[in-house]
Amino acid sequence: MTTCVRCAVHTFQLSVYDTLKERSISGILSKARKAAKSLRTQTYSAWLKKEGFKQAILDIETRWNSTYNMLNRLLELRKFCSVNAKKLLNDHDWDSIHNLVNDLEPAKTATIQMQKNDLNPGDCFGIWLNTQMKLKKLNTPLSKKLLININNRKDSIFHNPVFESALYLDLRYQHLMSEESKSRAVVHLIKTWELLNRLKNRFPTSTVETEDNSNSHDKIIDNNTDDEFQVYLNSLSNSQEFPESSSSTTTT
Repeated sequence: MTTCVRCAVHTFQLSVYDTLKERSISGILSKARKAAKSLRTQTYSAWLKKEGFKQAILDIETRWNSTYNMLNRLLELRKFCSVNAKKLLNDHDWDSIHNLVNDLEPAKTATIQMQKNDLNPGDCFGIWLNTQMKLKKLNTPLSKKLLININNRKDSIFHNPVFESALYLDLRYQHLMSEESKSRAVVHLIKTWELLNRLKNRFPTSTVETEDNSNSHDKIIDNNTDDEFQVYLNSLSNSQEFPESSSSTTTT
């Protein structure tokens, strides 16, 4: 009963960090940071302001979201650089930055969505699957690597009796669970119910306030109405999204 669920967004971000450590990516990131630093100097900063452009962003290397923002802002400044700062980045560099932003966009979107306050485990699972679908669709070397890293870390979240119990009660995704996962969920739910009854008998006057989240699913991305995502979910119905894993009882 004391099993904890790992933070989904933190685990997701670790997957992105793993990907950005690749040597093929670190090189262009180094060039992008150098360009951003140059564009943030007093001379270029004043020039950008005069021309009506936004200021360059310098990332914090330990926060990959800021890296995405830095790269995306550089793309917005490409027109300025092509005229006034050609030496900062060449055409190949710009293409690499464009590809990086394009491949990281699904992860960026997922990170923002998973930081909402009213998410339940099923919502997080849906966001995770939606991101997986988008990365598969991109089918680039970077998106493939990111997908591998995401899948390598997902067991630490999904193979957990607390999470499995929540998903078992979520009819949107229950059909994706393996029989073993369902069994663990049922056992955990029974133990939880028994514990609640014991507490109720011990403290008969206690009341538990519950928050009405009946409309919370409407605030999530279009997972539940997006036809492409529904097709993807149907394709997973016959596969084991919850294969047996040694991490099924991992705790923190």
